[in-house]
Amino acid sequence: MVAHLVPLWAFRFFPSQDGPAHLANASILLDYGNPAHTALRKYYVLNRTFTPNWVGHLMLAAMMTRLPPLTAEKVFLSGYVVLFPLAIRYALGAVRADARFLAALGFPFVYSYPLHMGFYTFCYSLAMFWLVSGYWLRHRERLGVRETVTMAAGGVLLYLAHPVSAVAVFVEVGLVAVYVALSGVRRPRRREGSAGARTNIAPLTNAMVALAPAGVLTLLFLLWNRQTHLSWEDSPRAGTLVKDLLSLQSLVSYSASEVWVARGVVVLFGVIMLYLVLRKQVPRALTFWNGYLVLAFAYALIYLVGPTAISSGSYLHERMMLFPFFALMLSFAAYSYGRLARHAIQAAAAALAGVLLVIHSLAYRDLNGFLTEYVSVGPALASNTTLLPITFSQQGDVPGMRSLSSRINVFLNAGGYLAAERHVVDLGNYEASQTRFFPTLFRSRLNPAEQLKYAPVDSATGDLSAVPTALLEYPQRTGGTIDYVLVWGARADDRQRAVPRGIFRQLDEAYDVVYTSRPGGLARLYRRKGLRGPP
Repeated sequence: MVAHLVPLWAFRFFPSQDGPAHLANASILLDYGNPAHTALRKYYVLNRTFTPNWVGHLMLAAMMTRLPPLTAEKVFLSGYVVLFPLAIRYALGAVRADARFLAALGFPFVYSYPLHMGFYTFCYSLAMFWLVSGYWLRHRERLGVRETVTMAAGGVLLYLAHPVSAVAVFVEVGLVAVYVALSGVRRPRRREGSAGARTNIAPLTNAMVALAPAGVLTLLFLLWNRQTHLSWEDSPRAGTLVKDLLSLQSLVSYSASEVWVARGVVVLFGVIMLYLVLRKQVPRALTFWNGYLVLAFAYALIYLVGPTAISSGSYLHERMMLFPFFALMLSFAAYSYGRLARHAIQAAAAALAGVLLVIHSLAYRDLNGFLTEYVSVGPALASNTTLLPITFSQQGDVPGMRSLSSRINVFLNAGGYLAAERHVVDLGNYEASQTRFFPTLFRSRLNPAEQLKYAPVDSATGDLSAVPTALLEYPQRTGGTIDYVLVWGARADDRQRAVPRGIFRQLDEAYDVVYTSRPGGLARLYRRKGLRGPP
């Protein structure tokens, strides 16, 4: 656990895609009523719908009352890094006291693709999934009033962390309890071992009562969002989804080398299953713990046939991919292991997690250099103004730079760092402009997503990175202003391409270059003509 905290604190930035936006919006919540920050109230309104994302942002905002934004982010993420493996250990111990050693299997999942994407509250929900599952496993046959209330509170906290993980627990409790009930109907006289459960419907009904508040909240959340709909648009083919599952792509973020480690994790799970089968640990008869093998299959099926998005909530495949492996871990915990097998499993899991830590740390080191260059424009920004970031290189792919990140667009929302530290309005704030699932919203008439006309950089070459094109029209349409424009990673030939050429023509007409970053010159800051700079 200590080793997994080191990458967070060894570098200035934690390179994620959406993390900077979370910091920016937590800062808005913190400063919204501050008389010195009138621009925040001019451009933003607070979302009156209490979405689950409020919780993570309020936690960050509370930490930012005492800590700088980057330090608050590290403390917030450290809480997850500590809680996640402890929650796994707690749940596995609920299965068998001597199964806690299997918690080592959880460490390769700590720095996952969702974490690097910046899905912070979702990652906290993974820890809550383990805690709620563990509590149910400990008390499933004796859910009295106190246990029911406790589990209900845990379910509500799980929903507040993320609805996807809440649904995963609904599926777990419902499917496993139904499986137990059906197995009891088929074999009423057959008794299970000490790790078994009574084969009746009491675990199902009691657990469903306990999880009812979380279920109601999830349903209301969907009903409140009037445009809620399931989308299979751009869903990969079934063969691709199976390949990704067997390669555990939800552990792959920055480089191809992570793919081999992720496949190693899948192989390790397969070896454990083979070990249990060869030792005849897995009974053919219907037992409670065989139900978790059925659950793993059910999670995999949901992953394969489920939608790619629910309204603006996307990346569902990447999230659901983790749960079949979690169900397998709970199934593994029901059986006994020889001493050599225990040490081998722990050593293999630790080795795989260690390799991932090294790979990620090297990526963090390289990306931190460029993020430092990105935020170096900060002192040139006057507070209480607006900033529009235009990112031509989201992954570090400008000429002379190798791709620094294969799947994470680290620079896409990096303007959030500047917004949080310099108290400016980030007109690239996707949370406030493109969804209604976050605490802040742009005022409709000022919404950049609607008013700035985003277009692909060059569809002819396959580069579909969208950039805003109507810079000079924005003040005329909205009454707002674009005080600063930060251009990041522009290529030498961008001025010759149609869409970028139009952007640079507007910048040359109405803006002055006030800062160019060093050493790479990748960041150029333009200031609106007539606007005074910071004191």
